[in-house]
Amino acid sequence: MNDLYENNQAFRWGIFKKDDNTLIGTCGYNGWDVNRGSRGEIGYDLGQKYWRQGYMTEILKRVIRFGFEDMGLFRIEAFTSLDATPSIHLLQKLGFTEDGILRGYSFMHGKHVDQRCFSLLKNEWDY
Repeated sequence: MNDLYENNQAFRWGIFKKDDNTLIGTCGYNGWDVNRGSRGEIGYDLGQKYWRQGYMTEILKRVIRFGFEDMGLFRIEAFTSLDATPSIHLLQKLGFTEDGILRGYSFMHGKHVDQRCFSLLKNEWDY
């Protein structure tokens, strides 16, 4: 990830608990393209014991703001597994719209898998 940051290809931040500075996950932009439509792909992960406690909602609001205000993005995309219900609900709560299913989009665990694509446009963003 450090090489991607150094080459302006990705931003990824650690997520730390405020009370004890424990690393509990990461989030950021897995990539972006400012030359063709100012798009960025957001990604995130969180330790399972921290799920459904509001951490990612709080963090993603700031990451989205950074994308629109500091990176100059117009469209932010996110991809999930087909059955990632908590992540799907999180994205919908943040204003993302499901664009559809991309067949064979990712390669995970030795096979090609389908992914759901979500997007949020700057003019839809409710900051």
